[in-house]
Amino acid sequence: MKKKEIESANIDKRVLSLLVQSTCKELGWANIIYAGIVGSSLATLRNRDIDIIVVTSTTPEIPSLIHHQHVSLLAFSKDWLKYEKHLEKPTGLVPSILFKSLELSEPLIGNKNDLDIPMIKVSRADWINIEIKKKRYENLDKKNYVVALLFEKLLAASPDLSKYSFDNIKMADNLGEKQIANVLLELYNELQLKKTSSLYNITKNRFRNSMKEKSKDNLKKFLRENQKERFRFIDQWAEYVRTHSDKDWSRQQNVIINSCIRTASMTKEQYLAMKKVEQEMKAGKKVKRFNQKDAVKYLKSL
Repeated sequence: MKKKEIESANIDKRVLSLLVQSTCKELGWANIIYAGIVGSSLATLRNRDIDIIVVTSTTPEIPSLIHHQHVSLLAFSKDWLKYEKHLEKPTGLVPSILFKSLELSEPLIGNKNDLDIPMIKVSRADWINIEIKKKRYENLDKKNYVVALLFEKLLAASPDLSKYSFDNIKMADNLGEKQIANVLLELYNELQLKKTSSLYNITKNRFRNSMKEKSKDNLKKFLRENQKERFRFIDQWAEYVRTHSDKDWSRQQNVIINSCIRTASMTKEQYLAMKKVEQEMKAGKKVKRFNQKDAVKYLKSL
C-alpha cells in the first residue's frame, strides 16, 4: 500500500496503540509482540470499523475477537502462527488469510520481522476452517457468510494468495465475483446506515430524557420552594397570633376576608384598574391615597 493511501485514511496511530495496550493489559494478555492495522481499514471504505491484529507471547489461549467503540481487535498468541495449530484446533479463522493479513498489515506496535510468519501456501487447514466459517454464519450473519464464500473463491483461484487485496469488495472484483462484491457493498452501506441512525436515535433520546429530567427537577424545585414558603408563612402567622391580642389579629383577618368578598364581586375592568393602581404604588409613583372605603367607591365608579 502506498504511503499517501495510509495517510489519507486519517488514522491516529498513537491513540490506537494506547487503546490496544490498555485493552490487552486489562484482559491480562501477555506482552504484545506485534499489532497492526489490517486490510479494509486502510482501503476505500474508511467508514467501517478499524480492524487490528494483535500477536502476544502466550495469551490468550485461543484467538479472541473483541470490539471497543469502532475498533475490532483479533488477538492470539504466537503459537497460532503455524498451520499445524489451526489443523489441530480449528476455530473458523482461515490461517493463510490470517497470515497474509499480518504480512500486509500496517504496523502499530512492534516489528513484523519479529514474527515467524510461515510460507503462505493454501493447505488443508484453510479448507477446514472455511467450512467451519460457512456453517457458523450461514443462518446467523449474512455478511460473514458471504465473506466466507469469497475466501473460498480466493483459495481456489490463488493457492499462494497472490491475488489477495486489502478490501473484501476489491477482492471480489479482482476475482470477477461481481455479485458478491455488490452484496457486500449493500451490506456495508446498510451497516453504516444503521450506525448513523442508531447514533441519531441515541442522541435524540438522550436529549429528550435530559429535558424530561430537567423539567422534573424544575417542578420538584418549585414544589419544594413553594412548600417552604407556605410553612414559613404559617410559622410567621402563628408567631403573630401568639404575640398579639385577639382584637389585633382578628381585625386584620376581617380586612382580608372583606377584601376577598369585595374582589369577588368586581368586574374584570375594576379588577384590572385596581391592579394598575397597585403597580403604580409599588413603582413609587405619586397616586391619590385611599382608605379602604374610598378605594371601593373609586373602583365602582370606573
